[in-house]
Amino acid sequence: MLTRRQSIILQKLYEHMDAYLTAEQLAAFLSVSANTVKRDLLAMKSELSDADTQLVSKTSKGYKLIINNMETFQCYLEQILQDPTHGRFNEQAQRVYFIMTRLIESSDYIRSTDLADQLFISDSCLVSDMKIARRIFGKYDIQIVSKPRKGLYLTGDENNIRQCMIKENIGPVGFLSYLADDHDENTLANIRTIVTDVLIESHFVISDIVFQNLIIHIATSVLRMKHGHYISDQQIRLDESYNHALVVANDIMQQVCTLFTIPYSESEARFLALNIQGKREISSENYISDELNRFIYDTLVMVKDQFNVNLTEDTDFRISLALHTYPLITRMESNMQIKNAMTYEIKQKFILAFDAASVFSNELYKKYGVRITDDEISYLALHFEGAIQAQKRERSQKVLIISPQKKSFTILLRQRLTDWFKNEISTIDIVNPSKADKAVKNTYDILLATEEHVAVKYRAICINFFPTDQDYQKISLAMNGYQNLSDILDKFHRSTFVVVESISKKGALQLLCEKAKDAFGIDDSLYEQVSKHEQVINSYFGDNLAVPHPEELCTDLTFVAVLISKKPIDWDSGKHVRLVLLVSIAKNNKKAYNLWGYLSMLISDQKSVEKIIRTPTYENMIKVLSDTFQSVLTR
Repeated sequence: MLTRRQSIILQKLYEHMDAYLTAEQLAAFLSVSANTVKRDLLAMKSELSDADTQLVSKTSKGYKLIINNMETFQCYLEQILQDPTHGRFNEQAQRVYFIMTRLIESSDYIRSTDLADQLFISDSCLVSDMKIARRIFGKYDIQIVSKPRKGLYLTGDENNIRQCMIKENIGPVGFLSYLADDHDENTLANIRTIVTDVLIESHFVISDIVFQNLIIHIATSVLRMKHGHYISDQQIRLDESYNHALVVANDIMQQVCTLFTIPYSESEARFLALNIQGKREISSENYISDELNRFIYDTLVMVKDQFNVNLTEDTDFRISLALHTYPLITRMESNMQIKNAMTYEIKQKFILAFDAASVFSNELYKKYGVRITDDEISYLALHFEGAIQAQKRERSQKVLIISPQKKSFTILLRQRLTDWFKNEISTIDIVNPSKADKAVKNTYDILLATEEHVAVKYRAICINFFPTDQDYQKISLAMNGYQNLSDILDKFHRSTFVVVESISKKGALQLLCEKAKDAFGIDDSLYEQVSKHEQVINSYFGDNLAVPHPEELCTDLTFVAVLISKKPIDWDSGKHVRLVLLVSIAKNNKKAYNLWGYLSMLISDQKSVEKIIRTPTYENMIKVLSDTFQSVLTR
């Protein structure tokens, strides 16, 4: 497997696959020496054979990728990017939390040289990072012990360690995601279900915030127990007043231990009883405070009103957002906001989630007086995206597949769709084309066909009999609501398409809003809302592209106004733009938001963006859009 630095080099070579890059160019980007890059490139050659790719070099020109099989290579690259360690150690805060996580999880000594190697840093840099880690641990009376020829080891009261984990949200992507061996994304939901059932059966009444904190306590206990760390029975003394709480705690702990296949511990059950009894009447501020809980709820109400996405009742999401917010506030106040190498990719792929995260970030700014960077907002956006996708999975749909194959031969097709969309599809029916006329008259949300001519006849989405990743994308996007190419193209009106020689950012926004005003009879509120949004978050999306949109929905229809400038527009601090897509989503139309899912395909496709800029005509733009969307939409 490639190292983090090597994977970044691979990305850069892929981004410039039509040209050569010198070791000096790559070294300048990575802030390392050219010799270091050359050693990495040499090590990468044999690794890339697994991706059916060659790394070639030419004297005086540099290095270039020769990709023999694009699908194989892209799968390989995706695996690298999904590695949880990828791109995490650019900032000191990221390194410190990695060090703390390793020390907390370990049951043995850790060599400092191993930590430095894992972080790709020097010994002197590690010493600097360790000072911060020691200071944070010190707040909880936890010490890092160092022994010659053995390494580093963490000592401290187990309860203090758990308090540290919760308050500092220690872990590469938040400790709660590491509870299950298979990284089960439903871990919190499973714990929540157990706690809910036991408390209801026991007639045990607690408030919303106390309920959330109880889940956090149990989740943290499970994580520590999975790594062999238990509360000592000597720490807990309970009198008869705890009898009811102890019965409840025993029931919860037994079910949780069975779920996560860890040994049951009476001391852990007694510790849980202590927490349950203490939180029955009043809320403890050890975990999520009443203030933060109210802030999150109120902000999610704003997101609901603005984007028609209701996340206020998603307890798991509110917990994860709160745990992410505590250390974020600390980074804001200490001017240590971390960078994110994937920011533009997140903005391009998860536009709605990024916008929702921007609303949340803006409210934090109002409260603490510190602007949150795009990089930090991108991390928040991942939380919102996960919650949004989970909500979509709850809306089951009926699917009809038209295929000439015998029903007994379609087991793999059915199984693949079930695996992909097990929480989204309630029914999968398969019918022979000869009987399709009658079947399609029934109510189905999505029609699929395994043959092109059948797909054309029934306006179905054509997929392979042995579905590919592209088929997954087709079906997934179809579930968003739009199924006809014309539905998307109709949002790009000729009357709101404009080409200019040169223009300023303000001028571009004004011109596009004026075009929309003339075409659709829109009032001046559009420009006001677009300008307001620009003050909250930058609409630069990279690759010569900007996607401004209103802060609040203010139009009765959905449209995309387009401006192409022959000369680059200085959009923000030297970030240049030539293509501007002004997107306005209709008020009071939940399905209209699904347009973002399709636009993200265009926005994240650099080649398509370049084609639109290269030939700045309305006809060419429509052709590029058609080529981009036709694989996932019927005509």
